[in-house]
Amino acid sequence: MHYADLVIEGNVYTMDEDKPFAKSVAIKGDKIIFVGDNANDMIGKDTILINAEGKSVLPGFIDTHVHFVGTAISRFDDLDAFGLSSISEILEAIKRIKKPEGQWIRVRGFDDSMVVEQRYPTRWELDSVAPKNPVIVKRLDGHSCVMNSLALDRVGIKPEMRGVDIDEQGRITGILRAEANEIARRTSEYEASKEEILEKLVDVSYGALRSGITTIHALEGSTGDESEVKLLMDAKLPLDFVIYFQTTDIREAIALDLPRIGGCILVDGSMDSHTAAMFEPYNDKKDSRGVLYFKDDELKDFVLNAHKSGLQIAMHAIGDAAIEQLLDAYEYALSEYPREDHRHRIEHAEVPTEDQVRRMAKLGVGVAVQPPFLYYWDMEKFYIKRLGPERAMRLHPYKRMLEAGVRLAGGSDSPVTPMNPIVGIHAAVNHPVRGNSIELYDAVRLYTRDAAFFSFEERRKGSITEGKVADLVILSDDIFKMRSAELNKVKVERVVKNGKLLEINKKLSYGHI
Repeated sequence: MHYADLVIEGNVYTMDEDKPFAKSVAIKGDKIIFVGDNANDMIGKDTILINAEGKSVLPGFIDTHVHFVGTAISRFDDLDAFGLSSISEILEAIKRIKKPEGQWIRVRGFDDSMVVEQRYPTRWELDSVAPKNPVIVKRLDGHSCVMNSLALDRVGIKPEMRGVDIDEQGRITGILRAEANEIARRTSEYEASKEEILEKLVDVSYGALRSGITTIHALEGSTGDESEVKLLMDAKLPLDFVIYFQTTDIREAIALDLPRIGGCILVDGSMDSHTAAMFEPYNDKKDSRGVLYFKDDELKDFVLNAHKSGLQIAMHAIGDAAIEQLLDAYEYALSEYPREDHRHRIEHAEVPTEDQVRRMAKLGVGVAVQPPFLYYWDMEKFYIKRLGPERAMRLHPYKRMLEAGVRLAGGSDSPVTPMNPIVGIHAAVNHPVRGNSIELYDAVRLYTRDAAFFSFEERRKGSITEGKVADLVILSDDIFKMRSAELNKVKVERVVKNGKLLEINKKLSYGHI
């Protein structure tokens, strides 16, 4: 008799339709060897037995949209403004930062919709609290920032650059979007050593594990810069990674032997910064419909060539105009070179039309959605303000997408929102547009079985099934027997990764994990 290394007894929600519920799961090595009502025969003197009565046992969570290296690098910032409620509070916090003259002060996590002033700080306000240091305040979504005068001079921002905000007197306000934002962020980034980044990657990895995440879809790098991708490929971390190289140079992805390309290659920007491309103008900025970063032919050529090369493609499209442009490109590629199981993705797709939802299903295009956006951004103060009440009803239409046959998978967009699938599950179930909410079982699928499908890994992981990899999470409560409004209170208690019960609360350094 071969005894199990680990047996867990509790409410096992397998996400396997052939055996949806069990009371016991047994693990040997890195594999699940038994799922059923009683594993007593597999318990030997050396078997670890975990009693999870009254709790939930689920497959390990998969976050399908993370800027993992970017999340690690963001930990070098001097201040996290997320949660600060006013510009004056942010300015006071910046004033308290003591750095030598001329050194960068970096602030992340700012959101104009979360401060009482409902606006960005100006360059002059930043000058008043840090006149001798270049300051960058980065918006939470990554698509805009604001700099003080010293920072603008150091980066070389000019009024004619795309995305530079100009006031009525013709002055640069310090607010930067689109290309100017990209230049500002890249130029101001902390120049960390490889060793420093590896230490932060360990911290971020254990933060993910504490949220029950065992697999990350990491969207890394940019055209001509594969350093982030190689760093993550070579790093020895306690998570599984599905890496998307954010390059438009197909040869670069193929040279690294990656079967996929893209991630956050931007078709448009974000609603937060009024740069998501919309068919109709923004409700609170009537002169703007956002920005398309590709010409139609450019996008079609890239998608066609990547598709023809056998790669899985993922691209960022938030607004309905951007979704339309990307669907046109996918449709063109699939008509020229039909491929049944391509599993191409759209990242975000926040406000699709009914017709676009039908097209996604027909083309077999999946959507990597971010339910935490609904949790952190207020429906009235943000979404209705940006979109107007009628268009906001189309926001994150998970129910309609699933009913139409569109594959969905959940993610955080970290560092935009924290890696926390529990929050994502809560948000999908408690959607502010009630007609767009989904059942708890479907919400859990977003982060387990369906997420595994997005990376062609559904035969290895994503459900608690005999023969699959033993990645599991034990939650503090039985989530299927509690009020949906309280799902966000659930805690992750234990994590099993590749059959090993992990010490997720230990502080470890790189090389000792």
